[in-house]
Amino acid sequence: MPKLWAVMIIERVCQTAPFRYEVALRRVFKHSERWIRIWVANDPNDQSDDAAVLGFISPNPKDLSPLEQYLTQMAARRVYDAIAETWAASHAPG
Repeated sequence: MPKLWAVMIIERVCQTAPFRYEVALRRVFKHSERWIRIWVANDPNDQSDDAAVLGFISPNPKDLSPLEQYLTQMAARRVYDAIAETWAASHAPG
């Protein structure tokens, strides 16, 4: 019996402002795919609980399935962590 699978690919990451990136994701599921565009920000100067760190550009998140929303969140977290590594490395000695 075949199992369901889905893949979320981070296709493109473009810096749009300091510590803010536009991310193009491609979701591949069964025999279809969908493009999802989000922005991710991780500003070391704004680490407050209410800091905006993720937003959808397209499509509207209400148009995404629960699986797509979950995979998008996981991909956004990877980008968010990569931004943190970038600014942490810029403050490293050497």
